[in-house]
Amino acid sequence: LEQSCAAGRQNQVRLPKAELDLLKAIEECRDYMTSVLDTQNSSRESLMRIFGGDCVRVCRARAVCEAVDFSKMNAKDTRPQECLDACDTIEKVLIGLGLGKVLQKALVTRRSLLNNARAPTARPIVDER
Repeated sequence: LEQSCAAGRQNQVRLPKAELDLLKAIEECRDYMTSVLDTQNSSRESLMRIFGGDCVRVCRARAVCEAVDFSKMNAKDTRPQECLDACDTIEKVLIGLGLGKVLQKALVTRRSLLNNARAPTARPIVDER
């Protein structure tokens, strides 16, 4: 979805739909994380099973929410910040469970992958002699 927003920026007709699709995905991610925190009574075992291990799930959500740059139409939408707040809560529990280093490594990796995906692809230089 992040790629569709980047592509949509070049086409103003597709941009609103791409942004709304991304906001909907962020909303669903936020709602899922919040439901895990609420319905499981913040059970550390449940959080560890769902978000622990390599910590990629929570780091992927954080990386996207931090990197996204919405148009003026959606810039004030609160869903990305609410998703980041849910990430903060889950990360604090994971750190408390001793996964701080794993979490940090996963976040660096996710940010790097996202930045690489957003970078324009290099075109080979063609010699037209």
